[in-house]
Amino acid sequence: MTDSGHILRVAVASTGQTTVARFHGEVDVATAEQLTDTIRETEGPIVFELSDVSFMDSSGIRALVEAQGLANGAGRHFAICCPSPAVARLLELINLRGRIPEVASTDGVDRSE
Repeated sequence: MTDSGHILRVAVASTGQTTVARFHGEVDVATAEQLTDTIRETEGPIVFELSDVSFMDSSGIRALVEAQGLANGAGRHFAICCPSPAVARLLELINLRGRIPEVASTDGVDRSE
């Protein structure tokens, strides 16, 4: 939780070598840094599961692109999974959908919170 009252929760789980970071809430100027923090605090291949992200603004897009850059710079595989309709629409509007690798599911990874 941040001082602005905005909430973004993240649950990080691993199975094998892949980490899934499942985000729930709003990704905005008050919470976007949690995306890049998640990359910095984990190792190996990572998937950001975004089905429960109800809102994302330009700060969230910046953080998403930065997270991808950090992962790629460290030689890590990075992908997103299941963007919510709000996130998918934003990615499409700015022509970013498809430029960030996307996987269809996180099957096989423990997503318990």
